[in-house]
Amino acid sequence: MSPLELGGVGLWQLLSAGVVGLWLGGVLALTRLPRTALSGAIWGLVVCAALWSLGDLITGLAQDLLWEQIGLSLLYSGAIFLPSFWWILALRWAEDRGVAPPLDTRLWSRVPLLFAGVMWLIMLTNPWHGQFGVPIVGGRNLYGPLWWVMALPNYLLIFGAIAVELRVLRRIEARAIRRQGAFGIAAGGVVLLANLAYVSGAGSHANTTLPVLTAAAVILVIGMVREGLYGVLPVALPVIASSDPDGLLVVRPDGRLVHANPRARELLGTLEVATGTRIPDSLAPRLIEPDGTRVDRSAPDWEERWWQGVLGCGGILYRYERGDATPWLRMSAQPVRGRRDRLIAHCLRAHDATDEQRAEVELHRARRLESVAQLSRGVAHDFQNLLTVARGNAELLLDRMPGTPEVQRKLHKILRSCEQAGELADQLQLYAGAVSPTRRPVDLSELARDTYEMLDADVLSAPIDRSIDVELDHTADPLLIEADPTQLRQLLLNLFVNARDALHERGGEIHVCTGRATLDPALARHLVLGRDRPSAAYAYLTVSDTGTGMDPQTQERIFEPFFSTKGKQRGIGLSTVFGIARSHGALIELESELGRGTVFTVYFPIADDATD
Repeated sequence: MSPLELGGVGLWQLLSAGVVGLWLGGVLALTRLPRTALSGAIWGLVVCAALWSLGDLITGLAQDLLWEQIGLSLLYSGAIFLPSFWWILALRWAEDRGVAPPLDTRLWSRVPLLFAGVMWLIMLTNPWHGQFGVPIVGGRNLYGPLWWVMALPNYLLIFGAIAVELRVLRRIEARAIRRQGAFGIAAGGVVLLANLAYVSGAGSHANTTLPVLTAAAVILVIGMVREGLYGVLPVALPVIASSDPDGLLVVRPDGRLVHANPRARELLGTLEVATGTRIPDSLAPRLIEPDGTRVDRSAPDWEERWWQGVLGCGGILYRYERGDATPWLRMSAQPVRGRRDRLIAHCLRAHDATDEQRAEVELHRARRLESVAQLSRGVAHDFQNLLTVARGNAELLLDRMPGTPEVQRKLHKILRSCEQAGELADQLQLYAGAVSPTRRPVDLSELARDTYEMLDADVLSAPIDRSIDVELDHTADPLLIEADPTQLRQLLLNLFVNARDALHERGGEIHVCTGRATLDPALARHLVLGRDRPSAAYAYLTVSDTGTGMDPQTQERIFEPFFSTKGKQRGIGLSTVFGIARSHGALIELESELGRGTVFTVYFPIADDATD
């Protein structure tokens, strides 16, 4: 008679063989999955369960003591190590979710395995000392004292794994993580309770190992497939994604988040970026189209059209409401496909395009202002020629008709108009850069102080309805630059008049400041002129006011000739500032916000002898 009477295999043995195949199939499946931070623990758990099931199958079919001992050796090889791997898996899963208990993970992963290794050696040498267990063919085995030494710490490890998973459930509010933890607790609890019931002799004396392991396997598989339990993201992904300058979000086909790198959490601000969050639903209320309209979520197919947009070439550009700012985000996505071209996930990329949009706006502004400057240069030149003819003829008529007072009065009006038109043409030429500055060393602080003292009561008050406080704050050290003093005074005067006009309705403060600063134009956020200048030390002149401020649309056009928000004024003052700054190789920075005032800062290259 064969040691294994396979002819007598019944339903229970067939079930045993099926469970063994299930766990061994899990072993083979793991070889095809990418390695993760949890792979080692999952491998250990699956292999131990397979050994436990195989040993139980052999023990149930054994007809003599030798096969009983072989089956028990395989069974306990799996049973001794399985609680350690279960504990390690729970510990690393909690660590991956960012809520690991305050333990040394390495130490508390090695100690249980070391203990299990010692108990495994005791189990293998049991035939010589008999203190681990006494095998009984066809019946219930007897537990020795060393079996209890093995069993009690292993029960504690399963209890510990459940406690760690409960801790995650208490610390994390995301429902997806809670569901993952619930599956882990259910699988561990089934194995623990059934084994305790069998060992204690409560209830049926039948061996429930196989159905219990089957139930645990099914629970874990459902949790992994439906809830992403012990996810199979490659271990390199968090490391690579953490250093990516863009926000990366791995999203399932149903829109639920699987992984987000730190940059994504930073870009999306207060938005809940937790595993299981539906990203399209969370993003939509904060997305603003480039034309200023909000994303319309009322359409039944809006999410489908959104995915088509982000999956398209170049993605979609949005303004994103983040509370502290409204940056530009370019959102694009790529599908992640598995075998047989099955869609597994989408990799959503959020790129901060604020600087790019600002650079594009600045380039557009620079091109527009250059075009206007060329036009102004031509118009001013032709205008001066026409004025020369008009002025010459008016002066000639004035000399030849001295006895006609009415005509004389009208000719004087013509000459005054020609003079004013000539000043306007001169300002246009300043804006266009047609007037070369006569440079010499100038102390910027001294010039600001002298200009401030020259401002008379009319400039300070008229036509202001309310009081204005003017403060001058200049550095005591010489601040030498190469500049045309006349043009520089005109620049400061125009900035001051602009600040004064901004305070017309409610009064306020004007602050004039000079100093020295090291500036990298490429990194300056509010620069409107001179971004291509080198990083260096600059002398700066700042004129700020607490007036009404400007909206972005006004800031776009503020330096254009004849653009004004002040009614009948000509709008040539800031254009002159722009032209003088450009002809001096200076930089202009503009910061303004509605209701909070405006700050103009002009940076001048410091004279060579001032840097020695």
